[in-house]
Amino acid sequence: MKEIRKINQVVATECAETGEDYLKAMLGDFDSEPGYYKQVIKPMLIAGHENEIVYWLKDLGLIKNEFFCPKAESGTCMKMMSWSQARNNDMYQWKCNGCDGKRSIREDSIFLNVKCSFKNAIRILLGWSKGNDIDSMALMLGIKRPVVSMLYKKAGLVAQKYITYNTSEWAVGGAGKIVLVDSYPEMCLGATETREPKPILCIAEVKSFPQKYWFELLQPYRRTNQEHLQLVKKQILSSVKKIVAPGSILIVPSSSILCTNEDFLELKYLYPLIISTDDLARHDDGNRTIAGILDIIWREAVDICEEAQAYGHELISQYIIGRIWRQRYGSNAFEMLVYQLGL
Repeated sequence: MKEIRKINQVVATECAETGEDYLKAMLGDFDSEPGYYKQVIKPMLIAGHENEIVYWLKDLGLIKNEFFCPKAESGTCMKMMSWSQARNNDMYQWKCNGCDGKRSIREDSIFLNVKCSFKNAIRILLGWSKGNDIDSMALMLGIKRPVVSMLYKKAGLVAQKYITYNTSEWAVGGAGKIVLVDSYPEMCLGATETREPKPILCIAEVKSFPQKYWFELLQPYRRTNQEHLQLVKKQILSSVKKIVAPGSILIVPSSSILCTNEDFLELKYLYPLIISTDDLARHDDGNRTIAGILDIIWREAVDICEEAQAYGHELISQYIIGRIWRQRYGSNAFEMLVYQLGL
């Protein structure tokens, strides 16, 4: 029995060491992300350079450059706080010159209440920019899942705000360009059936490389509730006007309860040519069909919508925001996010 116990202990130790080595290798690969991260961030991750990270965050505006004592509002203290060293994980704090009050350097920043080091917080922001899932990031960094989730949510909200005010950057189409408009789950018969699928508007520009998509979570609706359907149709038409450039040729489904040819007639002044898939199907031949072509174009979009169904209503919006952010900025997604966080 003692021999068996020893063997079990050896096996457990070796498994633990193997797991630790695997996570270290994962982190090493992660920290080797090329471009801005490798050039600017990676040198600051080396032990002994933690103070450089803090000053980098301060210079970019991710943490505050100056801080007034909170007591200034009550008139009991009118002093600006000084940046001073501290014996805490952040290495620095704000200290009042008048009343000796102290405040965290995380106050009024995205890092407030984020219970991890600045080093790992930056890694989490990179993880969001790359589309890494929350559980994998938490495991790799050895921190709790809610910490990653909180920072992912904050990053998503910053990206969402930017997209809302700069929607033109995601515009598709243009004079003579073909744009497809459809909605999930109606866009394909092969979609995974769920009891209450979360509807998503899908817009794609044909012949764009890489493929340009726009995704947007639609309001929940019931097929039998005309009031619900009308609200969703208004949302779709409004989004199309914002995303699709005037003069585009719209291809819309014939059998959808949301995005039919008739629904788009009021946009004729923007898109003179609106064609239904049934009209295109009349030109099918033995080699190619419009259904087959659309299936190829929509394949990636369907996969994205299918994956999105696993998220709750709040998280699905963040998932979609992350997707279209990475589509727009690609390898610069992290750098652009950091810049927006500092504004």
